[in-house]
Amino acid sequence: MVANFSSEQLARYECFRRSSFPKSAIRKLIHQATGVTPGHNVIIAVAGLAKVFAGELVEEDGNILALDIRERMGEEGEPLKPHHIQIAYDQLREKGKLFPPYGSRRNPFI
Repeated sequence: MVANFSSEQLARYECFRRSSFPKSAIRKLIHQATGVTPGHNVIIAVAGLAKVFAGELVEEDGNILALDIRERMGEEGEPLKPHHIQIAYDQLREKGKLFPPYGSRRNPFI
């Protein structure tokens, strides 16, 4: 699969592979949300999920979501900024691709 990437896709993939969320920030976030000090494996799992989620915001179904937003705003050549990610998040939420809306899932046990 990597062999079929364009040079731009390969550069993005290499950056994605090298990136990570700081473990201390993940630990603090989990502790604030749950009131419990998380274990090492939980921190690694949540950091991995956050990384995948961030990747989905940048590129969704082969569409380069956040990068397209940056270009439409006339900010080509600049790094992605938080407002590009926020707009990408809002667009995915409006399409219903993030979380199921309340009431959309039936409980299979009832």
